[in-house]
Amino acid sequence: MSAAAVLRQTWALVRKNLIINARRHSVTTIIRAFLLPVIFVGFLSYSRILFLPPSRYGIGSPEPVRELADAFASERGKKFVFVNNGLGGEVDTLIDSLRRELIPSGPVLVLEDEDRLRTECKQSLRGVSLCFAAVVFEGSPNTGDTGRWQYTVRGDIEFSDPSVDVKDHGSSAQK
Repeated sequence: MSAAAVLRQTWALVRKNLIINARRHSVTTIIRAFLLPVIFVGFLSYSRILFLPPSRYGIGSPEPVRELADAFASERGKKFVFVNNGLGGEVDTLIDSLRRELIPSGPVLVLEDEDRLRTECKQSLRGVSLCFAAVVFEGSPNTGDTGRWQYTVRGDIEFSDPSVDVKDHGSSAQK
């Protein structure tokens, strides 16, 4: 199709639309061309207010962070696991100091290999395990390539509740 044919077809459609709009009543044209688009845009702009509950997020008052030992003690029957990956040195020193803090709250295990974590913290079909959390160390300032602490904290899926209540410092099992 040539450019002249495209222009002829386009002009024919524009002319047809102008004739239809000119023959219609002026009130319906004003409603269709001006009023309905304004109402539609207004609806789109405010529909989230109509259909979604208002959020309660924003700037709040500061609340103290719950102590790790207290949070761990509230989850009875769960164990805390550290994996040192054979790094030794300052990693073992840090694990020992944390272990002394956590032992009164519940069982604490120290593993040499990350593969054993799968058996110690075996998950059910829902992703829940008998572990409160696991800290897997990959490096420290004196060991590893980066010269800084490298670790991964793994938590139980049971604690992944998306609702947060900063006033209730209880555990998810107490809710």
